[in-house]
Amino acid sequence: IITINGMDDITLDCRGHAIAGGRKGIDIVASDNILVKNCNIRKMANGIIIERFSENIKIINNIFENNAVSIRIQDSFNNMIENNEITRMSKNVTTGTRRLVLNSINNFGIIINNGMNNTIRNNIIVRHAKGLYLYSGKENSIENNYIDSADYGIDVLLNSDDNKSSTRTNFPFSYSKTTFKPSI
Repeated sequence: IITINGMDDITLDCRGHAIAGGRKGIDIVASDNILVKNCNIRKMANGIIIERFSENIKIINNIFENNAVSIRIQDSFNNMIENNEITRMSKNVTTGTRRLVLNSINNFGIIINNGMNNTIRNNIIVRHAKGLYLYSGKENSIENNYIDSADYGIDVLLNSDDNKSSTRTNFPFSYSKTTFKPSI
């Protein structure tokens, strides 16, 4: 695991090297202006987590394979997820000493939970139960993504009246569907 906690202005360039097997690949906590690029992140419970009010994080040009959750944005703002390839190739993944069964319950390409002003753009997301899951966020932009073979291509759970997240020019194909669920 790589943890970036309370740090600013860091570039992590993996130069194509792999981060594989475990609970978390890269954990970015309460940090600002971090760039993660050219990483191959695979067989993780959580590939990259951006959390606890991290801002201006860029996740660009990475490959994610066989992760239960490839990218999770939690309580963070003004981040960019761009030009990544996010795929699930098999139903069972061993992460370190644990075996994950990737099914419709725990299989996500990207999750945004309570995020604001995040941009998800130009990503390829294939073979996930939910390609992109947006929960309790606002002012997020989801544009020009290719999402294929997902039970739900983009699943947006709107739980506040001021959620103005936008989706434009995304391409959910084959088994994909897009849902927008009103708040309860």
